[in-house]
Amino acid sequence: RGQEFGTVSEGGFFLIMGMLLSIPISVGAPYINRAIDKGSARSSKARAARDAKFKTQAGELARDRPALYVYLLDVLVQLAYIGALFGVISGALFTVGQVMPGFTLSPLLFAVGQLVVLIGALIVLRISGRAVQMVREVRSASKT
Repeated sequence: RGQEFGTVSEGGFFLIMGMLLSIPISVGAPYINRAIDKGSARSSKARAARDAKFKTQAGELARDRPALYVYLLDVLVQLAYIGALFGVISGALFTVGQVMPGFTLSPLLFAVGQLVVLIGALIVLRISGRAVQMVREVRSASKT
């Protein structure tokens, strides 16, 4: 059998709570939907502007191969710098955690070190992903 809450059974309690919560949710839903729609429209406009800028840049790089090589070299330097920076930070955290095993914050240092590595890897993936998209767009622009 279910638990009793005062004189109301467990099922009755959750039924009453559901009814009480459904009223403010149903009243507030139209306002929330309007706010989401406004945000989506702004986001859509911003994305369209970014895409247009990206395609323009790809078209320019397709016509100017030396500029494409400079762009790719810039991306490689960024990736090397970010990889080295996050590697040094996480390595320092791991080293301190290893050197001071009795230190109460050692597990926290290892966790933060792992988090730093993860963040660095995500940044590298984002930058390299944009470069791959650019190269693909340049190739398709070159074919036309």
